[in-house]
Amino acid sequence: MNDVHVVVPYGIDDPRRPSGGNVYDRRACRGLAALGWSVHEHTVPGRWPRPDAPARSRRQRLSDWAQTSRELSAVLSEVAR
Repeated sequence: MNDVHVVVPYGIDDPRRPSGGNVYDRRACRGLAALGWSVHEHTVPGRWPRPDAPARSRRQRLSDWAQTSRELSAVLSEVAR
C-alpha cells in the first residue's frame, strides 16, 4: 500500500470557511483513498492562507518528511484522470 501525507489547514471542513483549496484538498484525498492509498492528514492551525510563524514552522517540519511535490503531482495527475 502507498502512503501519502497531506498538510491541511485547521477548519478545512468548516462550512463557515469555504475555500476552493479546501474543496480541492478534499477531492484529492478522497481520490487517493479510492485508488487504495493510505491518506494521512496533518492539520496545521493558524491563519490561512497567510499563516502565522508557529503555523509556518509546523508546516515546514511536516513537509520535511512528507512526500516530495513531484511524487504528489504524479499521484494527483493519476487521480484527475
